[in-house]
Amino acid sequence: MSVDDRNWYDVFNKLYSSRRLSLETPIYPLYVGLKITENCNQNCKHCWSARRMSAQRSLRSVLNGIEKIGKINPLHFTLTGGEPLIRKDCLKILEYSKERFPIIELFTNGVLIDKNISKSLSLLFDDYDFVQISLDGLREDYSRQRGSDDFVKVIRNIDRLLSYDINVRINMTVTPLNITSMVDVCNLAIRMGVNTVSFTPVYPLNRGKGLISGIDYAKYWENCESISSLNSQKTRVNIIYPIEILSEKFSRLNDIDNDKTKFVFNTDILHWAIDGKGDIFHFMDHSIVDELKIGNIYTDSINQILANLKKIQKKILFHSLEKLKCARCCLKNSCQGFYYVNSYPALATGFRRCRFNEKIIL
Repeated sequence: MSVDDRNWYDVFNKLYSSRRLSLETPIYPLYVGLKITENCNQNCKHCWSARRMSAQRSLRSVLNGIEKIGKINPLHFTLTGGEPLIRKDCLKILEYSKERFPIIELFTNGVLIDKNISKSLSLLFDDYDFVQISLDGLREDYSRQRGSDDFVKVIRNIDRLLSYDINVRINMTVTPLNITSMVDVCNLAIRMGVNTVSFTPVYPLNRGKGLISGIDYAKYWENCESISSLNSQKTRVNIIYPIEILSEKFSRLNDIDNDKTKFVFNTDILHWAIDGKGDIFHFMDHSIVDELKIGNIYTDSINQILANLKKIQKKILFHSLEKLKCARCCLKNSCQGFYYVNSYPALATGFRRCRFNEKIIL
């Protein structure tokens, strides 16, 4: 299994559609992301993190939280922030995590990666582990979006990681500020020989919300077409197409899905996103709805967390497509928005930005 393989989504969907998957016990996440700090050494205009909302937890507290997470046996565990390497004990946290999870990811802006960190990671990581680095454009676009002049330093640090045979994934968050750099970033990633380069549209949460309206989706699509034509034997290219593009390209009127399935698995529940305070959500956009908080990894017992997990999953998993126009949409297997239409419309329309969301109910 590669670090970017998401085929298990399809497996869960088939089990759920055939009603072979139930909630007698809660479904544990396959992926858990833990923010070990909200502090950061950059000032990104698209950031969806809540910066400096509290003092970071002590090392003992973080390790205790990771111990609880280990009891549910996720496949993939990510340390993120803020900027996780701001913490001087980040490597200790990674070492502790590596003992408990099959796949470890460090999600960083790459500014603080030095020779000692690279060497330590090379000794700790195996073939499935990787470092994900944000690279939001070439020099000028990078500086404009990230509020810092660290482009050259980050490129040097990526080269350093690769020299230690560490798997590197570059992620570019696409906004109106850097959309013209998409193809250039992909070409740079291929020349450098990174393992994966990924393109993600800006997420409409916190500061990112203000950038959504300015994106030229026709240009995004054009860039994606150009990127798809590039060839590389070493670098894998992942492109996330935002719902604005998908719902424009695949109209319900012209691309009717004849699948009669009434129930589709909500893949959101395969994730846990844990913020700097320790609050657990299936996805960070759930944080705008208090009752979707699963618990707190630092203050709640694992039994309390799992009991609440089952209650929340019943609210967002067992949802029928019947009487929704979503039932006829060819995108229903890739868009999670319809799970929230009845109970949490802010998640269905405000954050799941379908061009047809004003007509979602039959």
